[in-house]
Amino acid sequence: MSTIKTQSENQAFWQNHVQQWQSTGLSQAAYCREHQLNQDNFGYHKRKQFSEVIPSQNNGFVSVHLAQNVQSIDSLTLHFPNGTHLSGITSQNVTVVKQLMEAFA
Repeated sequence: MSTIKTQSENQAFWQNHVQQWQSTGLSQAAYCREHQLNQDNFGYHKRKQFSEVIPSQNNGFVSVHLAQNVQSIDSLTLHFPNGTHLSGITSQNVTVVKQLMEAFA
């Protein structure tokens, strides 16, 4: 039986591991050790999967296509009685928002 993988099998293999790694919370190195994967190969396929960049026409910009499994972070907006709005509040910046509210209260 042949152990040579086709290109699509190889791509699916690495895509599956990158997706599994994202859900573990492990570092890339720890995940590779745990699954006996070559860390350099893993990093290459991770970058390849998440950074498909296509140059656009001579305007100095590039088009970036995000992977489909990127999760969006829901944010909140505070509306103050004086008409001020504070947007983009997430669990990552709630401490800063609290400090701002205390400073301007």
